[in-house]
Amino acid sequence: MESSFVQAAVLCEPSATRWWTERIEIMDCCLCSSVAGVFRLPRNSICSSCYEGARSMIAFMEKMDGEPNPISADEQQKSRKIDITEELRSKGLSYAYRKLMEWKERDQGLIERVSFLGGLVDAFKEGLHADVQIKATDGPARLAHRAVLAARSPIFKAMFEADECKASSPYTITLPELKSEELDCLLEFLYSGSLPKDQLANHAHALLIAADKYEVQYLARCCEAQILQTLSTSNALEILELSSLCMNERLKSMSMKTIVKHREEIVFSEGYCGFVMRNAFLAVELTRAMFMEVNGQQDSLKA
Repeated sequence: MESSFVQAAVLCEPSATRWWTERIEIMDCCLCSSVAGVFRLPRNSICSSCYEGARSMIAFMEKMDGEPNPISADEQQKSRKIDITEELRSKGLSYAYRKLMEWKERDQGLIERVSFLGGLVDAFKEGLHADVQIKATDGPARLAHRAVLAARSPIFKAMFEADECKASSPYTITLPELKSEELDCLLEFLYSGSLPKDQLANHAHALLIAADKYEVQYLARCCEAQILQTLSTSNALEILELSSLCMNERLKSMSMKTIVKHREEIVFSEGYCGFVMRNAFLAVELTRAMFMEVNGQQDSLKA
């Protein structure tokens, strides 16, 4: 019945179409309305919010499932004006629900796997059958396992394959770029693949340097994301200097954009002179970027 009303409204003058659209909006949605408790005529419709959400959910599920998405970008923009495709109609929200349940089971399996691998962390904390000592610039040496460190870092692997390392046990490695707390964080990440948020936030800079030196790419990405979250005018120069040390292009690009955008505040800050003295090449790059920004603004004003 409703479909015939819709077709009739579309074929009529625009005022009739507008009337029908308004009528649909005020009807009880059979999904989200607290009034419509059952699915019955004439309440065989859903509100625009539920309609858009259902289409987006199904399209997202198909994308995650590796199947072709029948809704193109142009069609998504006109989703209110087109009929849902046969493929989506056949799958519907029940398909989305089934996929969510499958993902839930998959996530549960991942949680159990992480819990199983947690035994490595216990072995590290207890020093169980450890065969190498890792020392920071301060504090006592930490016991660790060559196999774990070699699996996480090609640099550690190369160290342990050296003849002098094979001959001595336990072998001691000193990491001069790390303090005691930073070393603990590095080792915990190598064993578990994660860190508490407060520890990552407090030691992200030092850990990024270590991740770059020992080629632990996953740790580098985690540190990069954490540092970008805290990027501001107060630390942009420090992050730019760090990016140059670690050859991190994303940090360099984002920090330079922040400095150029807030150049008046940063250039006249207390730390800028020291930054220029330590990083002459970066200072030249910044000067050029600022010059190009100013010229671009002037050209836009002239236009």
